[in-house]
Amino acid sequence: MTLNRFGNPEINMGLTGIHYNLLLNKSLYTGLGFYGAVNGERGGFFTLGVNLGIKKQITEKLFIDSGLHFGGGGGASTPDGGGAFILPHVNLGYQFKNFSTTLGYSYINFFDKGNITSTQFRLGIQIPLSYN
Repeated sequence: MTLNRFGNPEINMGLTGIHYNLLLNKSLYTGLGFYGAVNGERGGFFTLGVNLGIKKQITEKLFIDSGLHFGGGGGASTPDGGGAFILPHVNLGYQFKNFSTTLGYSYINFFDKGNITSTQFRLGIQIPLSYN
């Protein structure tokens, strides 16, 4: 986060998110995602956006996942400008029997006159769902 109105560093904001993605083929996926603040001084901050990514198997259990989330949001007087942002990521994942976990790196940029940019580590759990 940026400096506050008194010129002091603001506590960094932590985000958590949930995504619902659909596989377009064996590797390509797209979907919707939501992020919300879980720590810092901006508790009312949230975003909504779309995902596009590629998931490729390295071995039977290991995979790499790379993609982009594009969205908008804001709230709680956050210095997000017009609210538009991009969040590219790259993850290394491990497939268990009924779910997978990922560990990766991402970058967020509120490019529409916002004052939030950051790189961060990310941790995820992927749970497949199917409906008849």
